[in-house]
Amino acid sequence: MTDIPVMTPQVAFDAIHNEAFRLVLKESIEASDFIDEFCRVFGCEKPERRASALEEMIDQATGYRQHQWNEFFKQFIPFVHRVVYMPLLCQLDNQG
Repeated sequence: MTDIPVMTPQVAFDAIHNEAFRLVLKESIEASDFIDEFCRVFGCEKPERRASALEEMIDQATGYRQHQWNEFFKQFIPFVHRVVYMPLLCQLDNQG
């Protein structure tokens, strides 16, 4: 079983203040195959768009959709930090 990524204070800080990590995170979010594989490995689901505008409005009004995204990002952001950003940073440090 794969460990579920944990949002640490360092990861949260980098997600807010580190421009390089934010760029890596943005690129990772735009890679649908990467997200699909992440969800497959960790058994989570990326919130999908609702079929109707009414369903979207209900989810927004109840906060349900925001909760889904919060749960997804609590796992996805630390995963990107550990699996993409940190190895990239180490590789750049070793080259310089």
